[in-house]
Amino acid sequence: MICFARLRSTAAALALVLLTQPALAGTILSPIAVINNTIGNYKGIAGFPEDTDETPMFNQSGLSLGFTSGVTDFAAYIASNPTHIGGAPEIGNGWISPAYCPCTGTLDFDLGANYSIKQMALWNMAANSGANVAEINLYSSKTADFAAPTAIGSFTNPEMPDDNRPRAPYPATVFDLDDSVGRYVRLQINSYYEAYLVSEIGEIAFDVSAVPLPPMLWLFAAASFGILSAGRQRQTTALN
Repeated sequence: MICFARLRSTAAALALVLLTQPALAGTILSPIAVINNTIGNYKGIAGFPEDTDETPMFNQSGLSLGFTSGVTDFAAYIASNPTHIGGAPEIGNGWISPAYCPCTGTLDFDLGANYSIKQMALWNMAANSGANVAEINLYSSKTADFAAPTAIGSFTNPEMPDDNRPRAPYPATVFDLDDSVGRYVRLQINSYYEAYLVSEIGEIAFDVSAVPLPPMLWLFAAASFGILSAGRQRQTTALN
């Protein structure tokens, strides 16, 4: 009886793990925080507020269409052509670096749990192309210190607006990442378009799915429930 009680407890705990895996396949996910920012945030000049942070980059402010983080299908959402308001006003609708900085460095995002990471959507924000980020590298990591990062892509974010692209509101640019598993994503900004001595990002979100469970875990779960079922049957037979 003690063995079956322990097995029941193990099976129940395993069932909880299997049933609470994060995110369905291909959902859009907002980061929950920026845990490291080597560039800094905009401080008030020209009448703008004195203090800003990274939150407007992942709270859906400025987007024409919202989504439910971790639930809404990524492909379907992007296909609906959600746009970002861009400038006017810029503060509160995205992230702005300090003015007159070297506006390159890293932003480390916390996704809240380990996920299979597939793509990143980025919306520009600048009222003109000058402050948009240009060359970027992306890394994922299972630990916040990025002690063993995985390189997942190098890209050039398109300059908007220019002669061939629309003015605000801006569409999303989707970057196809090398598939990886991690909780943290590092966005390394290597350059920006340099018209206004700041760099800006309107919104960032990721295409994620649940991390596949090891095959042995599923086999153990099946065996556990099989043993429990057999035990119940024997108990029922004995009682009858």
